[in-house]
Amino acid sequence: MVMYSKGSEWRQWDLHIHSPLSFHWEGPKFEPGKEDAIIDQMVDALNKAAPAVYGFMDYWTFDGWFALKRRLSAPGAPKLNKVVFPGIELRLIAPFDGRLNAHVIFSDKIEDQVLIDFKGKLKLALGDQPLSDFALRNYARAADADKMKLHGIDVERVKTDDAYALDAGCKIAEITPESYRDAIASVPDGMALGFMPFDTNDGLSKVHWDKHYAYALGLFKNSPIFEVRNPDTAAAFAGVRTDKNDKWFDQFQASLGGVPRLSVSGSDAHKFVGTPGDNNDRGYGDFPSNRITWIKADPTWKGLLQALKEPALRSFIGEMPPKVRTIRENSTYYISRVTVVAEHERYSGTWLDGTDIELNADLVAIIGNKGSGKSALADVISAVGDSQQHQHYSFLKARRFKGTSGDPAKGFSGELSWLSGNPLKRNLNVIADPSAVEMVRYIPQGRFEALCNAHVEGRSDEFEHELRAVIFSHVPNEVRLDASDFDRLIERQEAPSRAKLNEMRRTLATLNEEIVDIEEQMRPSVRMTLQNQLTLKRQEKQAHIATKPAEIVAPTGGVLPEQQAATARITAIVDELSQMDQKLAASMKVKEREARRRQAIANLQSRIEILKSQYDDFLETTASDWSDANVKAEDVVKFAIDDKRLIAETARSTNAEAAVSSQSAMDDAPRTGLLEEKAKLTETLNAPQQQYQAYLEQLNVWQTTLGDIEGTATSPEAKEGLRPVSPIWIPCQISLKQSISNAEKSRKASTVFSTSSEHPAPPFLSRYRVWSKGTS
Repeated sequence: MVMYSKGSEWRQWDLHIHSPLSFHWEGPKFEPGKEDAIIDQMVDALNKAAPAVYGFMDYWTFDGWFALKRRLSAPGAPKLNKVVFPGIELRLIAPFDGRLNAHVIFSDKIEDQVLIDFKGKLKLALGDQPLSDFALRNYARAADADKMKLHGIDVERVKTDDAYALDAGCKIAEITPESYRDAIASVPDGMALGFMPFDTNDGLSKVHWDKHYAYALGLFKNSPIFEVRNPDTAAAFAGVRTDKNDKWFDQFQASLGGVPRLSVSGSDAHKFVGTPGDNNDRGYGDFPSNRITWIKADPTWKGLLQALKEPALRSFIGEMPPKVRTIRENSTYYISRVTVVAEHERYSGTWLDGTDIELNADLVAIIGNKGSGKSALADVISAVGDSQQHQHYSFLKARRFKGTSGDPAKGFSGELSWLSGNPLKRNLNVIADPSAVEMVRYIPQGRFEALCNAHVEGRSDEFEHELRAVIFSHVPNEVRLDASDFDRLIERQEAPSRAKLNEMRRTLATLNEEIVDIEEQMRPSVRMTLQNQLTLKRQEKQAHIATKPAEIVAPTGGVLPEQQAATARITAIVDELSQMDQKLAASMKVKEREARRRQAIANLQSRIEILKSQYDDFLETTASDWSDANVKAEDVVKFAIDDKRLIAETARSTNAEAAVSSQSAMDDAPRTGLLEEKAKLTETLNAPQQQYQAYLEQLNVWQTTLGDIEGTATSPEAKEGLRPVSPIWIPCQISLKQSISNAEKSRKASTVFSTSSEHPAPPFLSRYRVWSKGTS
């Protein structure tokens, strides 16, 4: 039995394909003595196509499934590396002029006799005969001549040619909906599922609900799977409301009885290999218009049943699920495997030797009984990932796995494999270099408990420090104002309030913090950390470059005039959207500039208040001297403040930002309409044109992400911001002046502390229950 140890993963599923024994098959057909060769071609095609799971949907028969099973069980048969479910495509009596297809999909573990019995329970509309090749031939021979001619069938030939009669029966036969439902219900152990096409060819969406409500509702309630192409319809089946299905969502869900359904989109391939991008020539895994079915589950029947329970979380129809795209674009941050091996022969086969665990990109917890190795695994991942929490490990520590002299830990090495392909390998006894970039952030259970207890008891502020670091990681860049961490951001946000305290606050706090900060940044270990971060960014860039979309050349020839016009309009729309993006970026720069400008004005006003306070203090402390000198202070010292210009500039800046915001909103207003127009125009293009347009969009997203990785010299977390030529390496010389006595220093510091506790938190922190000491 195949085990999928990584847990549920996103995979492509093509649950609507045909075999060479299906009606309307367009690929190589069976010839006497060559059946195995044709099946081998089919196995090769299944293995080479992208989907991990397939569903046979042969018309009226299971012969293709039986042939595949027979071949795979024979000596010398090729290996099938994919999962295939048996299925059947039928046609129901429909209460309207048209055809209504219906499917059933079965577990790959089902017995052949159960499938044969299932066919026997299906009743043909004419004569109420059980479904069989014999019954299909009789169906054709008993059918109305006018109906036969309508389908281009030679009535006389049907009477004498059994093969032709069977083909005719497949073309026109219908079964009763009641037998369809009863036959599915008769399959034991839930090994059969109804599977109705909805907005695909001959689907249920053609039924007029107002005229045939009971008919449609019966099929709705008895079908857990629907074949759907439209994304908003698929969302409605899954129980997800969107802007485009909002008007009919409630009624739609009511018809489903409030039970979500799984939507899929199959290739409906009638040949092994088609023409890429050609919707009219599809092979296995060639989903029409890139409506690919993705399911997050093990590629098993139980996995499919799990997806039925959570279709909104476990299914996606489109080019790629957002999570898969995120993982591929950030492969340097996802661990794919952790292994541990013995480095010395005496440890071979003992302890952790041979540990090899694949990790899921959605891993959220390690579950196990006490003593089962949860902490050991977490410590190993942390240690190999250069975590700086080694002193808090519960397994990789002295008197446990490191013993008293490093044994047996030093006899083992661990390795983390990343999706980007750059492994990390460390000896389990080695402590992480303090300058190394933490590839794994880890808070051991003991460390977390100690932090919480110390915080509650008031013995430490380390918990608050950790929490502030988390908060800072979620602060938008436009709010950070180039701050490198939470405390520095607070200093910048508090600058106007702190400046109002007194001159000594600035002298004692700001200058000392700058000195400490510069001295800290000049340490070799800090520089090494930045160098490691730069190396990581370079690796991230290389990994991203590897995901660059494969170039698709603009299609030429075979284009209708309407498609040429649509292409030209799409190009114009893309140019308009690009111009809108440029204007939006320019407006963001203006907003940031004006925010900095008002911050500077506020700082100046605060400093002016300090200056006035200092002048008043000067007059007060020198009053007796002026009196003794018989001189008026205003005759010697003149001090005037006129801050009207600063007030005017503040108003001008506020108005400028408001004007930019208003203009930006006006400039961006057409965006939704343009995107909708572009989407509609894209639907009118042929497959190569759609692929080319999709390529251009992917390339634009890829280039934007590359720009974010590169960044600028003022982006502290981007590649350019981490280059050694960053301003933090410019030599600094600081003059320290003795300004006040220790007694005066203590007095001023006491005044600063008592006053600072009265200042409110900056607006961006109002949602967090964390602030400076002395506040709540």
